[in-house]
Amino acid sequence: MVDYVKSIGIEHNPTAGHSPQSNGIAERMNRTLFEMASTMLEHSGAPLKLWCEAIMHACYVRNRLPTSILKGTPYEAWKGRKPKIGHIRKFGCLVYSHIHKKTRKKLDRKARKAYLVGYEATGILRTYDPKTQKIRVTRDFTLCEDKFMDLRDPSHRIQLENVENLAVTPRLDDGTPVTPRLDDDTPVTPQLDDGTPVTPRLDDDTPVTPRLDDTLVTPRLDDDTSVTPRLDRNTSVTPRHSGTSPVIQNEIVVQPLPNRFNRRQRRALARVFFASAGNSWPQSYKQAMSSENGKEWWAAMEREIASIRKNNTWTLVPRPKNAKVVKSRWVYRVKDGGLFKARFCAKGYTQRWGEDYEETFAPVAKYNSIRMLLAIMAGRKRHFKIHQMDVNTAFLYSFLQETVYIEQAEGFEEPGKEDWVYLLNRVLYGLKQSPRT
Repeated sequence: MVDYVKSIGIEHNPTAGHSPQSNGIAERMNRTLFEMASTMLEHSGAPLKLWCEAIMHACYVRNRLPTSILKGTPYEAWKGRKPKIGHIRKFGCLVYSHIHKKTRKKLDRKARKAYLVGYEATGILRTYDPKTQKIRVTRDFTLCEDKFMDLRDPSHRIQLENVENLAVTPRLDDGTPVTPRLDDDTPVTPQLDDGTPVTPRLDDDTPVTPRLDDTLVTPRLDDDTSVTPRLDRNTSVTPRHSGTSPVIQNEIVVQPLPNRFNRRQRRALARVFFASAGNSWPQSYKQAMSSENGKEWWAAMEREIASIRKNNTWTLVPRPKNAKVVKSRWVYRVKDGGLFKARFCAKGYTQRWGEDYEETFAPVAKYNSIRMLLAIMAGRKRHFKIHQMDVNTAFLYSFLQETVYIEQAEGFEEPGKEDWVYLLNRVLYGLKQSPRT
């Protein structure tokens, strides 16, 4: 072996036996990774057979932490760019990985319960399935960072306590120290010096810790040993938690900020964007008429009203007394070609289910069908031509089955009949049932 190493230009410098300190840098890093992995295994309750995954996870995280020697991260020194750490989550946390529709039946569950054990790449996780005891790689998942494996024996788990002072081990009457465990079926009865039993009390659900002077007392029992800790008369006592699950106090769980905006936030961002761009569209009839392009908006509204009247979309009737009247509004847009477009729409969110609408589903074409049609046309020997068309005011051609009343269009009220409403004969933009019809 020595001759082979020398033949390829490697200098062989052996160290003394049982002296890992001779290779201090590598051994120190090994210890760092081992301690990180040991902590992650203990915190998550993962079985010890996953130590290799824990070491790989610790190494993945360690390469993205800054060091004083490199003045940066090892990842940045190797790759030449700063690492992304937004995808890193707690080791052993609960993961619901999506099951692809090709690998399941229609009524089967759509997600598989697993636990995070590592990363393949950014956005791709390595998960452990306790039922099959296999490692799976997934990119479609949902994380739950407040739940962990807890698959190890509870008797081997560390019970974390909020320790303020030095713990004192209780002793027997002859002074023999006892270091036992507190089992579920072993009763503990604290007593005073004269043998009087002390009844534990909890006032207002406030835990009271047994103390002897200023020293924390931790009573523990062996399987066959009965110990009675003796305290002063002015000492209040409450027994320790004797459950099998670990007790963790003063734990702060920080959830990552959501990277998705709700509807209200999206609307606010859209208003800020249009205001900064300087070309925002009018949001109401008054804004359209008072803007610089008031004449163009008025012409667009006249075209819309003429198209609606041409299709006999509504009938002007007196306002009914006991019927719901849907409100209306104008929607303004400027097309890419500079065309001013105005749409008279109904405020569908003011409709009531069962009164003026029932079904809201809409038939749509699948992209797979369109691609198949295009592929068939392209594969024919004869040169077929595909024609694309756009139907103007397509919603105004279908009849309406329900009885729906709508407010008159702002700016186009009939003189002397301003309080009258439209009885719709055909569907209008904005109604709940418009896509269905």
